[in-house]
Amino acid sequence: MSINYSNLKKKFYKLKNSKILKIDNFLENNFLNKIKEEITLLEKKNQSKAFYLKGKSDKLEYLDFGKFQNNSRKLIKILSGKKFKLFLKKNLKIDDTLYPDSSNSFSGFNIVKKNGFLKTHADFNFNNKIKKFRTLNLLIYFNSAWKKNYGGNLSLYDYSSRKPKYTFLAQNNRCLVFITNKYTPHGYKKLTTNKKRVSLNFYYYTKKNFSYSEKPHKTIWW
Repeated sequence: MSINYSNLKKKFYKLKNSKILKIDNFLENNFLNKIKEEITLLEKKNQSKAFYLKGKSDKLEYLDFGKFQNNSRKLIKILSGKKFKLFLKKNLKIDDTLYPDSSNSFSGFNIVKKNGFLKTHADFNFNNKIKKFRTLNLLIYFNSAWKKNYGGNLSLYDYSSRKPKYTFLAQNNRCLVFITNKYTPHGYKKLTTNKKRVSLNFYYYTKKNFSYSEKPHKTIWW
């Protein structure tokens, strides 16, 4: 087993029309360390997609699951599996089938370097390719000895006041999952450290629309 369900340290946070699940010590240490080694090898092979858009800094994205090594592929399989999807549905009260993201779509490993940032935004709510609504964001961090003043810590904002309500340190082996809709704008401030910010971003879709927006929309930047 690579996720120890009996020892998961869960904590819940509430935003309007959403729920945030924080899990520390998410992966077993041996499994975690093997994945971190594989991420380093991915970076050396330069099998990444350079990314830039208004509101986002340059970052490296590794989105082709077929190029992942054994333990990284195993992680994707676990996150896509029936047991873990049932865990998410139960804890986040999702009364619909969850469809995990596929290879070469939007999910994968992300590496952000110094001065990298992500402006506050609400995610796009509909995937035209698969004709389903984006419902859950899952993030796992792979950053040893990460400190608050390094930046790159995820903030979720109150929709009405536009002020940050929760900020989560991008610390090693922390998993965050939240229902993504127009009431969960999020982003992170510029990195001030030479250490890289490494994460797995993984997304789930549903046929039911949980976004509180009747029409499909692209990412909304603040």
